Parts: sequence; structure tokens; C-alpha cells
Amino acid sequence: MGLARAAQMLALAPVLAAPAAHAGNTVPPARLENPLAAIPLSQLATTRDRPLFVPDRRPPPPVAVARDTSPPPPAEPPSLSLLAIILDGHQRAIVRAEDTGKILRLQIGDNIDGWRIARIEKQRIEIVHDSRAIDITMFKNDQPKQKLAGGAD
Repeated sequence: MGLARAAQMLALAPVLAAPAAHAGNTVPPARLENPLAAIPLSQLATTRDRPLFVPDRRPPPPVAVARDTSPPPPAEPPSLSLLAIILDGHQRAIVRAEDTGKILRLQIGDNIDGWRIARIEKQRIEIVHDSRAIDITMFKNDQPKQKLAGGAD
């Protein structure tokens, strides 16, 4: 029985000596717990390309991303106040962009937020986008009239 015990001790000698063999190693102890930690990821490409637990050993096909094919919503017309119209051979409109407060000088064909100036008339401008057209008037009928300081209308 002594011989069998000696054979067991010889078989266990490499396992018992393993911690001592790693004592001089510069690898941090946390990395020694995972045997793959010492292998660079670039050498593990086969594992990614041929997964172990997939029956055909091929990676899953790439997921097709569904693309939205619906047309984009129509652009909202810019919020403009018509301040003045100049009709001296070169039709121009002076407007104020309500969101920024900027004063803009526009001519027929100019673009503002994707809308094109199509027509400039005495008291209105027409802006178009695709098949939509919007009129912006200088004096709106739904606004209350302002009274003069003298009391007369």
C-alpha cells in the first residue's frame, strides 16, 4: 500500500507545486483565476467565428434593421410676420422670423426653412413647399383695430 500512496503523491506533485511556480510570475492573481486571461483576444477569433454551442458552428446571421420607408412628415411652415413689401421693379418682402426675431429681406425664389418664396404682392407673400402653399398677409383681418390717441377711429 505504501507504493500506491507514493504514486499518488508523485501524481499530485505538479498540482501542489503550481502555486509556487506562479509566485515568480508577474501576472496579477486575479488574471490567474481565468486560464484564458493570458491569451490575447486577437487569438480567440475562431471562437467568435465558430461558436461552440451552436449546432452548425456558424455565427448567427446579422440582424436586418427595419428601415422606415414612410415619407417624412411635411415641413411646418416658418412662423413669419410680414413687415413690408417693396415693389420697385425688384419685388422684395421684409419679414421677421418669429422664433429668432431676425429681420429677413426676401425675393421670389429665396428659401426659408425649406419653403420657397413663390409670389410677392401688395400686402401678401406666398410660400410653397412641395404641393403646399401658404399665404402670409401684412394686415390680418382678424386682428383688432388699434385706436388712435385722439379718440377717433
